[in-house]
Amino acid sequence: MIQGVTRQISLADILKLVPAERVGPDVSIQALHYADGKSAYERILTFAAAPKYLRAATLNPKVRVIVTRPELVNGLDAELRGRFTFLLTAEPVSFFFELHRRLYNETDFYPRIGSPPKMGRGCSIDPLAVIERDVVIGDNVAIGPYTVVRRGTLIDDKVGIGANSVIGASGFELKYVNGSLSHVPHAGGVRIGKGVGIGSNTVIGRSLFEGYTVIGPETHIDNSVHISHEVSIGARTILCAGVNVAGSVSIGDDVFIGIGALVNNKISIGNRARVNMGAVVAQSVPDHANVAGFYAMPNSMWIAKTLQDQRSFGLANTPKGTT
Repeated sequence: MIQGVTRQISLADILKLVPAERVGPDVSIQALHYADGKSAYERILTFAAAPKYLRAATLNPKVRVIVTRPELVNGLDAELRGRFTFLLTAEPVSFFFELHRRLYNETDFYPRIGSPPKMGRGCSIDPLAVIERDVVIGDNVAIGPYTVVRRGTLIDDKVGIGANSVIGASGFELKYVNGSLSHVPHAGGVRIGKGVGIGSNTVIGRSLFEGYTVIGPETHIDNSVHISHEVSIGARTILCAGVNVAGSVSIGDDVFIGIGALVNNKISIGNRARVNMGAVVAQSVPDHANVAGFYAMPNSMWIAKTLQDQRSFGLANTPKGTT
């Protein structure tokens, strides 16, 4: 299995890796995650460097341990303090990501690279493609030259991937750890549904702490698309060339995202929504919406604004493709 469900480590063992002051019982945790992160595990360790993140952690029913500063804990009422174990440190962000790095590199807490790739029937894998260990590929999958499929990737049947793409890349997550700006290792995977098509020069990042970046069945992704970690894309969705999707974005079913659109992190795009060419999507888009512009707004509003701007400069033509 790529993602185990029985992993755990005690706080006593954690503090042997990275020291801190413990306030509360020695419990075992199953996962590390952000304060508002959604986890498949029941006992999470998180961090809070500011009051708003501490509030988010206390509202997350799966959080058991919070790494934070002593002064933040002192501001909590007794009932909240009694619900959690706290690891106290002057630098909770550094502690958390140093712990993540050491668990990843030095222990079996995260899945270790192990099994050779498994290949289904009728596949066409170019000899210049690279398929790493712990990859599972279904039947009738085609992968082009120089494409790299990284560990922890699951590919269903009838998937096509072009040339020079990377599936399961380590995402662009940088944190200050022990005073140095460091890349954060990514411990999850990518899951690609049945009948997906992926073009050339496309990068899909694997998830950060657990689970998968998900591409739903019959979704089609054009050339030169970037999809970051923790993204979930539904079925039959289309992403055109040059689209960039930041981390932890949720995209529904039957969505169309036009050429060169940019989607900000931690937002959602609803089912059957349309994001037009070049849009910069900085807030969530509801089901069936049609948005455009910078920042993206309902398409009819963007057309009206564009026409108004044109008239103010003595122009009158409606931009092509905006009707």
